[in-house]
Amino acid sequence: MSRHVQERRAWYVLAIIGLTALCFFILGALWGFRGATGAFGFLGLIGFIGLIGRKERRERKAHMDERDRQIAGVATIIAYTVFWLSLVAACMTAFLVLGPNGTVSVWLLCQSLFVAFALVWGVQSLVIVILYRKGRDGADD
Repeated sequence: MSRHVQERRAWYVLAIIGLTALCFFILGALWGFRGATGAFGFLGLIGFIGLIGRKERRERKAHMDERDRQIAGVATIIAYTVFWLSLVAACMTAFLVLGPNGTVSVWLLCQSLFVAFALVWGVQSLVIVILYRKGRDGADD
């Protein structure tokens, strides 16, 4: 069975995020986590996501129908909900651990941006894959 363009893109994003995490933790174990920051450069490969589905666009096949738009909408809402909950939890954890006069390094702030980017794209892609699988198994409500 052929996968929809949106699902293929989601798998691509999940693979890139997995590669990034793997490289970050391997380099972190070898050089320390400050030296492993360059592994987040792999997230830039997500920019090639537009190449997935070019064949369908050239053949003028339907790119997205109502169900696909609904899946994308639900995935985006869930991804940003997880992001905001994680952001609030991270801020409150820093406040509780470091206190009201504590400081956070610029390096940690930059790392948190990379992690937030991967979190949003990863959760969104994971939800897309789950919803397409749910529909394919006949459990679509």
